[in-house]
Amino acid sequence: MLRISGVAYATGWRWLHGSMMVVMVRSFVAVFFAQAVLIALPSIPKLELVLAREEKRFMPVLLKGVFKTLYLHFFAL
Repeated sequence: MLRISGVAYATGWRWLHGSMMVVMVRSFVAVFFAQAVLIALPSIPKLELVLAREEKRFMPVLLKGVFKTLYLHFFAL
């Protein structure tokens, strides 16, 4: 955990520290999810993706593939 410097604390800039942590965590989650999507895409059948796009349910199919890939990667060793 990063510590707030005395100058930042004294000048009221401690909100900056919190917002920087939020930005770092959000960017880490975004990169992690993007990598999971790239790993999961080849495992989803092309026909399923095409049908999902036509039926306007592309995200649930993609998320199912991502979570299945993450499960297999982390828990099915």
